[in-house]
Amino acid sequence: MSTPRPDAPAASAAPEDRSDLGFDWQAERRWSDSVWAMLGIVAVFGIVAVVLAVLFLDVAYAVGIGAGVAFLWGAWAWGGFRLRRTWADEMGVPPEAVPVLARRLAKERIPESARARRAMGVLVRRSTQNARMAKWGYPVAATLFLVSAALQVLDGDWGSGGYWIALAGLQVAAWFTVRRSRRKAQRVLARLEGSC
Repeated sequence: MSTPRPDAPAASAAPEDRSDLGFDWQAERRWSDSVWAMLGIVAVFGIVAVVLAVLFLDVAYAVGIGAGVAFLWGAWAWGGFRLRRTWADEMGVPPEAVPVLARRLAKERIPESARARRAMGVLVRRSTQNARMAKWGYPVAATLFLVSAALQVLDGDWGSGGYWIALAGLQVAAWFTVRRSRRKAQRVLARLEGSC
């Protein structure tokens, strides 16, 4: 029988409990936190879009719209589950706790436990890292949409021009939303780093 070396780690060390964040995050969960709930909503909108395409357009358009919705649904399902698991692993929390911490981040409610604060710090860094592309992406998209609108209006198609102007307006609104969220995340990160 071999004896373990004195510098070897103990084999019976209990695994870390990832669900203990120092606050009752399960009580703060919402039905919409589930990836399946969001996928269900997307599926309902997709079915409605296909039915409307059959009624008002053509079956060929409906098939195209249905194939596009199915592709987007699959990509969203794969990406949603994968991203949540990846971020949860980096944060050291269960995947179900990621939306709760994201909601707390949006409301600037910093948890008191050191473990939850570390997890929120990782979430803040990841979210600001992902928002960097939006700094230029939305203005570029808005510019392209406005150019398309100008071309449509010059061609005499005011309806399509209005559509492209509305899309440009949505891009500008999304840019302001991302900018506000990024500033909020930077404030939370400063508070988290200041309290360490």
